[in-house]
Formats: sequence, C-alpha cells, structure tokens
Amino acid sequence: MSGQPMSSPPVSAQPMSTPPHANPFAQAPAQAYPTGPRPTPVPPPVGPPPGPAPSFADDPLSPSRGPRIVPTPKPPRSKLVPGILIGLLAGLLLFGSAGYVVGTKRAPETPAAPQQTGQPAGDGKLGVYEQTQLAVNREKFTGDLRTFAESWLPYVASCVRNGQPYGPQLGDGETVRIACQYGSVNVNFVQFVSTQERDKARERHMLQHYDATKLLPGVAGPATKRSTSGHAEGNYIEYGFKLDDGRLFAGLWWDDTKSPVSGFLVANWNDGLDQKWEPMRDVWQRYS
Repeated sequence: MSGQPMSSPPVSAQPMSTPPHANPFAQAPAQAYPTGPRPTPVPPPVGPPPGPAPSFADDPLSPSRGPRIVPTPKPPRSKLVPGILIGLLAGLLLFGSAGYVVGTKRAPETPAAPQQTGQPAGDGKLGVYEQTQLAVNREKFTGDLRTFAESWLPYVASCVRNGQPYGPQLGDGETVRIACQYGSVNVNFVQFVSTQERDKARERHMLQHYDATKLLPGVAGPATKRSTSGHAEGNYIEYGFKLDDGRLFAGLWWDDTKSPVSGFLVANWNDGLDQKWEPMRDVWQRYS
C-alpha cells in the first residue's frame, strides 16, 4: 500500500437530506428553500395564546357555560302598580260584559223589587217595616179617613194627629187633621164636618192654583181623577204659595166626592222638588 494518505471523497454540492432525528414541528421541507441556509423551525405554541384571557361573555353560547341569561331589571314600584292597574282595567273592558252575563246566569235568581203603587205587590205581603208602619198608623185613623188614607199607611211615617204634642192645628170646618212625612214631602189627611165644608177648602186651594201658574212653572190644570188604589175619586188640584221669607212651596190636593175627606201634599219647591212637579206627582201616583 502506498504511504500517501487517502484522499477524501468529493463532497457533493447538494444539501444533505433531513436526518431522522430532525425537529418534528418543522412546517416545510428543505426543498422549499432552494438557496441560503435552512431556517430554524419554530415549535407550535404550547398553552393559552398570548394576550388577555377570553371572557365567556364574548361567547354567550359557550358549551361549557351554557347560554348567558341576563336578568330583566324590575321596574320601579311606581311604574309597576300603574301597569297592573292598566292591565286589570283592560281586562274589565274586554271581559266585563261577558263576566256580567256569566254572573247573572250562575247567581241565584233574586226577584226584582216590585214597583210601589200604594198596594202590596206580588203575593200581597208587606215587609216588616211596612207592616209595622201600617199597624202604628192605623191607630190614628178612623172611619172614612182610614179608608181614604189606607193605601198610604204602610209607607208614611211620623204621623201625628191634631191634639197630640207637636200635632197640626185644625182649619175651618175640620174635625180631624193628621200630618205625616214621606221623605221631603209632607202628607196630610183631613176629615171635615161635611162635604160642603170640604168644598169650601177646595175653593181656597183653587185660588192658590192660580197663584202657582205665576210662581211655579209647569203646574197642571185641575182635573177629576181616580186614585191609584181606587179608594178615592174626586177633584185633583196642583197649587203653590210663597211665604213672607221668600220660600216657595208646591202643593197637591185630592179628595173623594162621596166622603167629607181630602188629602194634600206640600214640599219645598227648591230644596224638596228641585223646581219640578214630577217628584210630587210620582209620590201621589204610587200611594194614593
């Protein structure tokens, strides 16, 4: 063998292939860099990415937390109560009529109050109050006057007869006068010595009827009428008068042609009747 050292094999100009133990995180083969030195591979980041930590508020549908429910703020009390009231009123407006119909169908039937006409209504029975008034008042009436006033006795109160404390005074030709009260209306019953004396009293009220045509608008003319109860049939007169202090009063006279009796109503034109004849006529129509 020659003593000269062996020459090294020629070195290829091509770059060496990646050794088996190369970095596994390399992102590109060596052939992507035909010239220049090979870049150092950068391993993928491990752990959370840099920057601020993510907030679950950024992802309301995050499976780890579920959908985020934002509580609805309670309205102030001053606004809540009116809101409830408005809702209730709206419900009443929508269902008020229907509710009324349902209520009337389900509620126990109550008979309507009978219209008072001076006679016991329905089965002919009076209430306890009316029965008591009838019993108390009957003791003060006798003869033709009781028959004439019978239909009024269950309904008028505070009846007082002449001769009793605070009782009325007798007029000319009168033998009995009884004054009662029905609300703001004074109800009076009179028995006379004779029908002639009664007719004289009626003539005096006729003069007051002519006064009423000037004092109280709407006064009706004299007429012959039968009372609602049928207990009397005779003259019907609306009249009025004015006191010295300026107060106006309306009156209504009726009598029975066959008996020496009469009745009359009196009420304050302003405070008792509100300047109308209809309230007094209604009272007479009910109970006469």
